Amino acid sequence: MTWLLLPLKALWSRIAGYAISIGAGLALLWALYLKAKKDGAAELQAEQDRARIKAMQARKDIDDETANLGPAELDRRMHKWLRD
Repeated sequence: MTWLLLPLKALWSRIAGYAISIGAGLALLWALYLKAKKDGAAELQAEQDRARIKAMQARKDIDDETANLGPAELDRRMHKWLRD
């Protein structure tokens, strides 16, 4: 039985270094993938936050504009949004 294990031990001693290097390389690639995914999610969240702030500012501008209108001017402007 030992005669069967000796060639396997010799083979393993030759490829162990390669196996460790390949494993380390795969671990590095996986870490880079996860970091890129995290950075992409953070960038998407920042973009959505900027869009949300821009929409809030546009709504505030419109609300301020309509708050300063008189009743007749407000009726005239809002009439285009009503169905006939």
